[in-house]
Amino acid sequence: VTITRCSVRLFRDSDNLVMSAKGTRDEVAKFLRVDDADLGIAAKDLPITWRYGQRQVPRKDAGTLIRIEQRAG
Repeated sequence: VTITRCSVRLFRDSDNLVMSAKGTRDEVAKFLRVDDADLGIAAKDLPITWRYGQRQVPRKDAGTLIRIEQRAG
């Protein structure tokens, strides 16, 4: 799952980007019926790989893009 924040201003710190997507991540996980908590689980064994991005856009185009792709294999 890739969550892309589209905003007039870009975050300089990736920590802020991840935290800004927390609510979206929780809702996507709920929609996909998975637990998004990954404590103590190896990354290869997680049901979802989370990616984050950001894009600078005019105010009228601000929002969040969510891309869900099936893992190969």
